[in-house]
Amino acid sequence: APVRKVKIKDVSEERVFFVCDGRTLKNLDELAHALAEISDDVFRYHVNEEKNDFANWIRDVMNKQKLADKLFKTADKEKTKQIIIEFIRK
Repeated sequence: APVRKVKIKDVSEERVFFVCDGRTLKNLDELAHALAEISDDVFRYHVNEEKNDFANWIRDVMNKQKLADKLFKTADKEKTKQIIIEFIRK
């Protein structure tokens, strides 16, 4: 379905997300997969009391404010993954 394609559109090469473990992410699908694989330490590096790099990327690069707002409300890896998967499937 074309609707889904729009949702998981790749960001441009210079706007990819660099995960501190070396992987790069270019869309929400890749982020959901990464969240299933990364260690808790890697997750905490990007999401903690001070910041939420994933939510910032989704807001600033993908312009998905509502999704970002949901992510800003949690610092839990599993919950973060669920929110993104639900958004992709919607």
